[in-house]
Amino acid sequence: MIQQAISALEDWRKSHHHLHKDVVEAQVRLRDDIRIRTIESAAKHNEPMRVDSAQTLKASGTSYGE
Repeated sequence: MIQQAISALEDWRKSHHHLHKDVVEAQVRLRDDIRIRTIESAAKHNEPMRVDSAQTLKASGTSYGE
């Protein structure tokens, strides 16, 4: 989910960076930022636990996210 959000933001940045030529941050890929890489890495680390939890809730008849 976090990777999808980062990808969507990167796509938007790539599509609009020409409108902000004077803003250095608008010219740099999001995944080149160490903060973004750290967040993405943490999300990858937690993904197996999230999937496991979702499967447990699904098996018990509870909707995930409610």
